[in-house]
Formats: sequence, C-alpha cells, structure tokens
Amino acid sequence: MEERKAVYWLAGHSRAGGHPVKTGWNAAFAGMMLFVRRKEWPASNESSVRTMRRNAKMLALNAVLLVILAAVLYSCGGGGYGGGGGMMAVAPGAFSLSSPADMAMGVGATPTLMWTASPNTTGYRVQVDTMDTFSGTLAINASVGATTYSFMVSSGTLTAGTLYHWRVIAENIYRQAIAGPRSFTPWR
Repeated sequence: MEERKAVYWLAGHSRAGGHPVKTGWNAAFAGMMLFVRRKEWPASNESSVRTMRRNAKMLALNAVLLVILAAVLYSCGGGGYGGGGGMMAVAPGAFSLSSPADMAMGVGATPTLMWTASPNTTGYRVQVDTMDTFSGTLAINASVGATTYSFMVSSGTLTAGTLYHWRVIAENIYRQAIAGPRSFTPWR
C-alpha cells in the first residue's frame, strides 16, 4: 500500500495519472477544484471504483452548487463582507425631477433643483452640465443624502444666458436610477 497522495479533481476527473479517488478521502473546496486525499487499494474491486468515482462527481457537483448558492445569497445582501444585512439587491425606485420645469427661462442665478423621493436609495448625485450627455467636466457633480430632495446651486457657479442640463442619480450599493435630464437657462 502506498502512502496518501494529494490528487486534484475537477468534475470527478483526476489530474494525477487517472487514478480514481479511493477510500479515506477528505475534501475541501478551493476555487472550482477539489483537493482530495486518497489511499491506494487494489484495482480489482471495480464496483468500489465506480462507486467512489460517482461519489467524487456528486461531491464536485455539490461543491459547485454550494458556490452558486453562496454567490446568490451574497448578491442579495445575505451577509458576508459588504453584504447588505438582508436588504434585497434592488435598484433605487423610479422618481422624477420637480423644479425647475424643463426648458425654463429666466431662472435665478442660484436656482434650487428639486426632485421626488426614490425608494431603496442611499443617496443622490446631482449633475449639471452644458452638454446633455453629461460627458466631460461637469459644472456641478454633487452628492446629497438619501432624505434630501433638493440642491441649491451656489452663487457664481452658473453663467447667465447659458443653457444648462441637469439630472439626478439615485444610488445604492447595488445599482442606480436616473431622473432627467431637464434644461434651464439662468439669468443674472
């Protein structure tokens, strides 16, 4: 009889010369591979060999299913590092922009941008830009808390007579929802 040998198995197939898993094995999952310790025994007992191969394949399948289950539970906030402590992995709910109205003219130099509440959010990001694509350097890119539904633009931030586009992004640790864009033109 040979001493125990370490054999790597993936989906029930040995990577060490095709030897089957034998009695006395212990398995631990590491990534997608199983680390299996085994003992040698005479190959004359084909029934035992088939049974052990079937058991190794079932163990590999169970390990894969366990990893999938763990990933699903983690993504649903079922714990782990950074888990949501039971909060479902849902995007913030729909919400809308309230004020100023779209294409508003003659808005003050320090307008207050307002929106409705979004469920399942942990905060909002307010963006104002001269381009409706919000690419490049934004005139405003500010974050506010989950219970704040307005943002007052600071004096001197906007140029009078310029068309600005604005939107609000509701965020949580899983996803985001966007309301807008709308446009307005401030005066002095």
